[in-house]
Order: sequence, then structure tokens, then C-alpha cells
Amino acid sequence: MKTRDRILQTALQLFNP
Repeated sequence: MKTRDRILQTALQLFNP
């Protein structure tokens, strides 16, 4: 589940600038 982790991290970065 590396793809999901990547998306989760990206979303977190977008939500937390």
C-alpha cells in the first residue's frame, strides 16, 4: 500500500501548507 500512503501524504501537505 505505497500508493495510498503517497496520496495520504500529499493530501496532508496540501491541507497543511
